[in-house]
Amino acid sequence: MFLTQPDLIKTNAKLEIMEKAIFRILFLGLFITSTFVFSQATYDYTGQVKYQVTDEPMSNVTVKLSTLDGTVVQTVLTDNLGYYVFDTVTEGTYKVNFTTDQPAGGIELCDAYMIEQYLAGNMTFSEIQKLAADVNGDDTISSLDWEQITYGYLNGGNPFPVGEWVFETKTITILGESGDGDVNLGSSAGDISGSLVPDPKNNQINLETPVLSEVSPTGEPIRFELTSDYNLEVAGMHLAFSIPEHLSVTNVTSALPGARFAINDRLLKITWINTRNEHLLNAGATILTIEAEMMNTRAGDETYRLVLKNDSHFMDAEGNLLSGISLTLPAVQVSSTGNSARNAYPNPFIGSFTIEYELPAPGMVNTMVFDQYGRKLTETGNNYKQSGMQNFRIDGSAWLPGIYYYRIILDGNTERNITGSIIKSK
Repeated sequence: MFLTQPDLIKTNAKLEIMEKAIFRILFLGLFITSTFVFSQATYDYTGQVKYQVTDEPMSNVTVKLSTLDGTVVQTVLTDNLGYYVFDTVTEGTYKVNFTTDQPAGGIELCDAYMIEQYLAGNMTFSEIQKLAADVNGDDTISSLDWEQITYGYLNGGNPFPVGEWVFETKTITILGESGDGDVNLGSSAGDISGSLVPDPKNNQINLETPVLSEVSPTGEPIRFELTSDYNLEVAGMHLAFSIPEHLSVTNVTSALPGARFAINDRLLKITWINTRNEHLLNAGATILTIEAEMMNTRAGDETYRLVLKNDSHFMDAEGNLLSGISLTLPAVQVSSTGNSARNAYPNPFIGSFTIEYELPAPGMVNTMVFDQYGRKLTETGNNYKQSGMQNFRIDGSAWLPGIYYYRIILDGNTERNITGSIIKSK
């Protein structure tokens, strides 16, 4: 079959129309595809995590990017400067959550004081401080949070219901070009003042622990007495001591009325707070008396010392932690020989003091007192004593304030010695 010229022209025209239609279809498909690809463009998002109040960067914080229905999209860690980066994230609205395994802390009586001031309308909190103050997690700040910090956590060692850490939860929208995100704040729960970084409680209390006397294991309690050489005006006190092995604390009394104590995992904690009325602790007066019993009797001499923990602190009526405090808590040396001093009192002393001891059999006794440099200040010489309880008085009114050591030599030149120390107050 042969096509005439007019037929060829018609055929070519149809082919041209078909080619244009195919081109339009291909172009439309390419346009739709390119539009879809453009709508799926991805972006980076950078943020930073800092500690509240101090603005210290927080490293090794786990940051999760999730969709609004809770699907986790990415999980990253903050670097040493607290920065984190979500990369190649599609446009949309997301939630950002933060968690960390870092040690929590920084909780002090001043945090309870701040809650008290907040509830009285004398103080305002930032959003992260509100999260830190709500330690029981009921979405409100109340006296229950004050109670939880003061006695539940500090005294009882109970964890906060809200957990150890709180962070601001962010909802972010990623649109357009990549860029920097927000600064996100975190806080150790209960640390409303933001003192965790750095923690100001370390080295706030200087504790002297001289060995004052030896006592015989007769079933009577061992007594530890905490004193200060200076007058202290305090509105709050939190002290924590490690209890030595083989000792069981039986009673704690304090010059601060209403002080509470609790024992947990061989830690003794004593807490007292009264921000409405500062209490004066006079120099030389006993702040605490801690009585303990030996859980078993061991041969030889044993010295028991209560170790003060770093989170111990005092507070004034303005909520400030007191620094530079010097305290004395003598250790107690226990001897199984039966030849030991029962007591040295008053301690600290101002003018003179008395030493009591037990002599198991009649014999010669010599008593000497030395200063802290080892210089002998007085010596009684050998005197014959009957068996039983003995006591003698030593005049130290001319001595300078400080720690003094005594030695009682029994039966002349034998090795049965009684040693101890006593404090001369200012």
